[in-house]
Amino acid sequence: MISCVLPTAPIDSIVIRASNRSVEAKSDSAPKHSRRVTMVENTLNSVKCTAHGGYPAPTLTMKLGRKDITRHFNQVSIPKLSGEPGLRIITYKTELWTESFVPQADNDGNKLRCIASVPGLTNNVTAIKLDVHYAPKIKCHSLSVYVGERNAALRCQIWFKPTITNLYWIIDVNGTTLVEGEDVNGFWILTAEKEENYRESQLIMTRAKPENFRVYTIVAENSVAATTRNVELLQSKEGERDGVG
Repeated sequence: MISCVLPTAPIDSIVIRASNRSVEAKSDSAPKHSRRVTMVENTLNSVKCTAHGGYPAPTLTMKLGRKDITRHFNQVSIPKLSGEPGLRIITYKTELWTESFVPQADNDGNKLRCIASVPGLTNNVTAIKLDVHYAPKIKCHSLSVYVGERNAALRCQIWFKPTITNLYWIIDVNGTTLVEGEDVNGFWILTAEKEENYRESQLIMTRAKPENFRVYTIVAENSVAATTRNVELLQSKEGERDGVG
């Protein structure tokens, strides 16, 4: 029997399923900017790459950004004979898949790249970009001020995707909440959106009183989840300085 050996064929497709949604990017179709899929951080997703063609069977590699994550995938190659008897053509269907791909917030914007390689031949690559949604990430900075200091401001940085739907501070042990635009007991909020998916929020007090030295809580919420962080207002060791500011 005579068999014909074909050079590797392009990757047929990379299919990613997230939240019951599928995106298929073929190597010869779909503009690169449209090859995107939305996932939510810390959730299980199905990822599969299928390559048709190649002899010997292509080796598939999966990369997330620059990191090789192939070891987390299963891989199988199935040979297929086609053509007239005595002049068979050997091709392979090779698959790389996992049901437990878990993206993190810092994977937002990364590319998943599936690479098919056969020794001596040019690699074929298909990629898809991740749009990762995540709960707000909050970083706050404690502050030391004097009793009587004016306009002391506790500052928090917030990263989020998608947009924040609710943002407020809890300003006392009774659970009193404060949103931007309100002035409660000498407290108010100033929030500034610095860039896409990032803003800063300040809790400002007209004048620092002895009873104000405590822990405050900021709450930021989007469609993924709500996040809370505590931040403390400390009294400067030098003591009181009435009229500061």
